[in-house]
Amino acid sequence: MLTNRAVVERDYSEGITCRFEKSFPVALRGKIDETTFLETINHINAIFAKAEALNFRAYLLGCLSCLTAYSSLLCFRTHYEKCLQDVANYIDEQNSSIYEARGLKIINPMEKGLRVVSFFLMFTFANHVLSSFLIFKFTFALYLKDVTSFTLAN
Repeated sequence: MLTNRAVVERDYSEGITCRFEKSFPVALRGKIDETTFLETINHINAIFAKAEALNFRAYLLGCLSCLTAYSSLLCFRTHYEKCLQDVANYIDEQNSSIYEARGLKIINPMEKGLRVVSFFLMFTFANHVLSSFLIFKFTFALYLKDVTSFTLAN
Protein backbone atom coordinates (compact mmCIF):
# COMPACT_ATOMS: atom_id res chain seq x y z
CA MET A 1 0.00 0.00 0.00
CA LEU A 2 1.38 3.39 -0.96
CA THR A 3 1.00 6.23 1.48
CA ASN A 4 1.96 9.87 1.31
CA ARG A 5 2.75 10.28 5.01
CA ALA A 6 4.29 8.65 8.04
CA VAL A 7 3.13 9.49 11.55
CA VAL A 8 5.12 9.36 14.79
CA GLU A 9 2.72 9.17 17.75
CA ARG A 10 3.10 10.65 21.24
CA ASP A 11 4.92 8.49 23.76
CA TYR A 12 2.97 8.26 27.01
CA SER A 13 5.24 5.66 28.63
CA GLU A 14 6.77 8.30 30.95
CA GLY A 15 3.56 10.15 31.76
CA ILE A 16 1.89 13.04 29.99
CA THR A 17 5.03 14.99 29.14
CA CYS A 18 5.29 15.90 25.48
CA ARG A 19 7.50 13.18 23.96
CA PHE A 20 7.31 11.35 20.67
CA GLU A 21 7.99 7.68 19.97
CA LYS A 22 11.39 6.72 18.62
CA SER A 23 10.22 3.78 16.51
CA PHE A 24 11.19 4.17 12.86
CA PRO A 25 8.09 4.23 10.61
CA VAL A 26 8.03 1.64 7.83
CA ALA A 27 6.85 4.29 5.34
CA LEU A 28 10.18 6.13 5.71
CA ARG A 29 12.38 3.15 4.80
CA GLY A 30 14.43 3.90 1.74
CA LYS A 31 13.75 7.62 2.00
CA ILE A 32 15.81 8.51 5.09
CA ASP A 33 18.20 6.56 7.29
CA GLU A 34 17.19 5.63 10.81
CA THR A 35 19.97 7.58 12.55
CA THR A 36 18.89 10.86 10.95
CA PHE A 37 15.29 10.16 11.95
CA LEU A 38 16.33 9.38 15.55
CA GLU A 39 18.47 12.52 15.78
CA THR A 40 15.50 14.61 14.65
CA ILE A 41 13.02 13.02 17.06
CA ASN A 42 15.50 13.10 19.97
CA HIS A 43 16.18 16.81 19.38
CA ILE A 44 12.44 17.60 19.25
CA ASN A 45 11.94 15.60 22.46
CA ALA A 46 14.83 17.48 24.10
CA ILE A 47 13.30 20.85 23.24
CA PHE A 48 9.96 19.81 24.72
CA ALA A 49 11.71 18.47 27.85
CA LYS A 50 13.40 21.87 28.22
CA ALA A 51 10.04 23.60 27.73
CA GLU A 52 8.37 21.62 30.50
CA ALA A 53 11.24 21.85 32.97
CA LEU A 54 10.61 24.08 35.96
CA ASN A 55 13.21 26.71 36.66
CA PHE A 56 13.41 29.91 38.64
CA ARG A 57 12.66 32.12 35.65
CA ALA A 58 9.47 30.20 34.76
CA TYR A 59 8.39 30.32 38.41
CA LEU A 60 9.06 34.07 38.59
CA LEU A 61 7.14 34.73 35.37
CA GLY A 62 4.23 32.69 36.74
CA CYS A 63 4.15 34.73 39.93
CA LEU A 64 4.42 37.99 38.00
CA SER A 65 1.58 36.88 35.74
CA CYS A 66 -0.66 36.16 38.73
CA LEU A 67 0.16 39.48 40.36
CA THR A 68 -0.63 41.45 37.19
CA ALA A 69 -3.78 39.49 36.29
CA TYR A 70 -1.83 37.92 33.41
CA SER A 71 -1.45 41.30 31.69
CA SER A 72 2.34 40.88 31.93
CA LEU A 73 2.03 38.14 29.29
CA LEU A 74 1.23 40.88 26.80
CA CYS A 75 4.81 42.13 27.26
CA PHE A 76 6.69 38.85 27.73
CA ARG A 77 6.71 35.56 25.88
CA THR A 78 6.60 32.56 28.17
CA HIS A 79 9.39 30.01 28.28
CA TYR A 80 7.05 27.45 26.72
CA GLU A 81 6.22 29.77 23.81
CA LYS A 82 9.92 30.33 23.19
CA CYS A 83 10.51 26.59 23.12
CA LEU A 84 7.60 26.08 20.72
CA GLN A 85 9.25 28.64 18.45
CA ASP A 86 12.53 26.72 18.81
CA VAL A 87 10.74 23.54 17.65
CA ALA A 88 9.28 25.39 14.65
CA ASN A 89 12.68 26.83 13.72
CA TYR A 90 14.39 23.45 14.12
CA ILE A 91 11.80 21.73 11.92
CA ASP A 92 12.15 24.43 9.24
CA GLU A 93 15.94 24.04 9.36
CA GLN A 94 15.73 20.24 9.11
CA ASN A 95 13.26 20.45 6.24
CA SER A 96 15.45 22.79 4.22
CA SER A 97 18.77 21.06 4.95
CA ILE A 98 17.87 17.35 5.02
CA TYR A 99 14.31 16.30 4.38
CA GLU A 100 13.20 18.34 1.36
CA ALA A 101 16.20 17.07 -0.63
CA ARG A 102 14.91 13.55 -0.01
CA GLY A 103 11.32 14.33 -0.96
CA LEU A 104 10.00 14.55 2.63
CA LYS A 105 8.63 17.32 4.80
CA ILE A 106 8.16 17.36 8.57
CA ILE A 107 4.96 19.00 9.80
CA ASN A 108 5.20 20.95 13.06
CA PRO A 109 3.49 18.96 15.85
CA MET A 110 1.70 22.16 16.96
CA GLU A 111 -0.39 21.94 13.78
CA LYS A 112 -1.71 18.57 14.98
CA GLY A 113 -2.26 19.59 18.61
CA LEU A 114 1.05 18.05 19.80
CA ARG A 115 -0.40 14.59 19.12
CA VAL A 116 1.86 13.49 16.25
CA VAL A 117 4.89 14.44 14.20
CA SER A 118 3.98 13.90 10.54
CA PHE A 119 6.39 13.22 7.71
CA PHE A 120 4.80 13.95 4.33
CA LEU A 121 6.05 12.63 1.02
CA MET A 122 6.24 15.67 -1.24
CA PHE A 123 4.50 15.05 -4.55
CA THR A 124 6.71 16.31 -7.36
CA PHE A 125 5.97 16.59 -11.06
CA ALA A 126 8.25 13.62 -11.77
CA ASN A 127 6.30 11.48 -9.29
CA HIS A 128 3.06 12.62 -10.90
CA VAL A 129 4.26 11.74 -14.42
CA LEU A 130 5.53 8.36 -13.28
CA SER A 131 2.34 7.48 -11.41
CA SER A 132 0.21 8.65 -14.36
CA PHE A 133 2.27 6.49 -16.70
CA LEU A 134 1.91 3.45 -14.44
CA ILE A 135 -1.85 3.95 -14.16
CA PHE A 136 -2.10 4.31 -17.97
CA LYS A 137 0.02 1.19 -18.49
CA PHE A 138 -2.10 -0.83 -16.04
CA THR A 139 -5.36 0.39 -17.59
CA PHE A 140 -4.09 -0.36 -21.10
CA ALA A 141 -3.02 -3.85 -20.02
CA LEU A 142 -6.50 -4.50 -18.63
CA TYR A 143 -8.01 -3.20 -21.86
CA LEU A 144 -5.83 -5.53 -23.94
CA LYS A 145 -6.76 -8.45 -21.71
CA ASP A 146 -10.46 -7.69 -22.21
CA VAL A 147 -10.03 -7.34 -25.99
CA THR A 148 -8.13 -10.62 -26.31
CA SER A 149 -10.59 -12.50 -24.12
CA PHE A 150 -13.47 -11.09 -26.18
CA THR A 151 -11.91 -12.11 -29.51
CA LEU A 152 -11.02 -15.60 -28.22
CA ALA A 153 -14.57 -16.13 -26.97
CA ASN A 154 -16.04 -15.26 -30.42
